Amino acid sequence: MTEKEIIKPVSFGKRLKKYSLIPYYLHLLSTYGNLKELILARKMEGLDQILIEMTPYVMAEMKEEERQKAIQTFKEKAEEMNRKEIDSFMPILFNQALVMACTTIDVFLVDALRVITQKKPNILKGLAGKESIDIAQVIDLADYQKIFEFIQAKVLKKFDYGSIEDKIKTFDKLGVDTAGAFSFKHHNEKVQMKYPNAQDLLISTYQKRHGIVHADQLPLTTYKELEEITTFYDNLMLSFGIELGRHFSITTDWHLLISGDVSFLND
Repeated sequence: MTEKEIIKPVSFGKRLKKYSLIPYYLHLLSTYGNLKELILARKMEGLDQILIEMTPYVMAEMKEEERQKAIQTFKEKAEEMNRKEIDSFMPILFNQALVMACTTIDVFLVDALRVITQKKPNILKGLAGKESIDIAQVIDLADYQKIFEFIQAKVLKKFDYGSIEDKIKTFDKLGVDTAGAFSFKHHNEKVQMKYPNAQDLLISTYQKRHGIVHADQLPLTTYKELEEITTFYDNLMLSFGIELGRHFSITTDWHLLISGDVSFLND
């Protein structure tokens, strides 16, 4: 069974973990290693040469002692400013990772709908509007497969451009038990109790992404905050993947994995 024929919560979960682990390793290097000092040294590199070149012009009227004191003060201020800037680097990484995590959820849902419409073509009837194709395009495309792919591409593009709320409503329209997916009915009680308001949590994290992308905000300040969100997303994709697979009778990579079939990992 090829990757294109299955719903893939596990595969997208692996992608999600990758986006989370890279900031984690850098966080370790920053906290327990000398990453910050290496960055600082790089940013301060060349400052002495600049000061040597500029001092005769900028501090021409100063005595040597005053000049050296001014230079030292300038270097201390430059180091202080650079350290503050470097301290902001990790939160920037955490928030960039959140943006990528949201994108992973979006792409997972788009890919799932692609598989569903591929396996169940009649579903396109309820998703495609009259604007999806016109008579001239039908004549130009000439055969069923091309017409199907054309309409499917338009439906998926519209779905992709929609908000996360719109995406959930689309699956509601198709009869999927999204409430059950958000309640983690396929998970154990520990996971269910951890996320009692999963849909609200999902929407709030997407609002954070909006603030990052459109308002230059950095709502995440620690790696722990990022880890909590990506763990939630990983569980949520698995929950939705299993529910979508069950509802449409489509295999998921989770079911292949627990049956010992890992061939999809090579696709």
